[in-house]
Amino acid sequence: MQIEIKLLAAEKSLLGFDYLHQLHSTLMQTLTSRNPELAKDIHDGSHKNRLKIFV
Repeated sequence: MQIEIKLLAAEKSLLGFDYLHQLHSTLMQTLTSRNPELAKDIHDGSHKNRLKIFV
């Protein structure tokens, strides 16, 4: 499964050097609130494709 996400800034801003960590955290929090079991599988690496986001 592949997901494409488009993000738009409401105003001009700078991304920090470690923005991937912040983005990953935000996506995992959102996924956890919607589908906790899938979020845990992805986080633990037990997903069938061993998917790791933003590594």
